[in-house]
Amino acid sequence: MNIRTPDKKFLVIVISGAVLFALDIFFILRPLINKTMDLRSQIVSVKKNIANLEQQIQVLDATQQRMTALKGQAAECEKKFPKNEEIPSLLENISATAAKSGVDIVAIRPVKKEPQAGKEKANDLFHEIPIEILAKGGYHQLGQFINRLEVSARFMEVKGIDLIRDPAFPRRHNLKLLVSTYILKI
Repeated sequence: MNIRTPDKKFLVIVISGAVLFALDIFFILRPLINKTMDLRSQIVSVKKNIANLEQQIQVLDATQQRMTALKGQAAECEKKFPKNEEIPSLLENISATAAKSGVDIVAIRPVKKEPQAGKEKANDLFHEIPIEILAKGGYHQLGQFINRLEVSARFMEVKGIDLIRDPAFPRRHNLKLLVSTYILKI
């Protein structure tokens, strides 16, 4: 078998090209493909982490908004509970509310509350201040006065009502009202 020189050159070139191609695939292309696959898996992992972090940021934002809203609600609730030093002005406000309702206040005074065993615990958030109100007025005016007390900016709870007809004035009644307000202990 006798191969001519130009065919030998061609054959050497083809074989050399094939060897270079194989070496290129083995030493250059294969590591690049492996590196690309590793990078792809890292990219997928990073994308999952980013999505998870975005979810956590949304939860954090929602939590912060909720906390801001709760702080606002807490501030509003604190406004509804008078401080100890505000009791005199609260009594003046009750008197003004009575006047707006057409009710005459005869007497208004805080009542000393007797501690009841087991009722008040050390961890209670507020302290009750009962207020006794003696007043005179017409039935509708008294009802309007009680309504205004219950819907006032300060939290007050009507605990007891005694309504007695005044025999001297049939359209006016004597009212004995026990209202409680609460002072936050914190």
